[in-house]
Amino acid sequence: MHIRPNPHAQKLAWGSVSLFVKGFTSNLRFNLQERGQM
Repeated sequence: MHIRPNPHAQKLAWGSVSLFVKGFTSNLRFNLQERGQM
């Protein structure tokens, strides 16, 4: 089963991935700050 790559779909996928990573890193940084203040 061969799927032809769709540039628009790839762009959407990369956008969601970057959003997820951005949220994950900011959440991680927040957790580290909270732990440091305790």
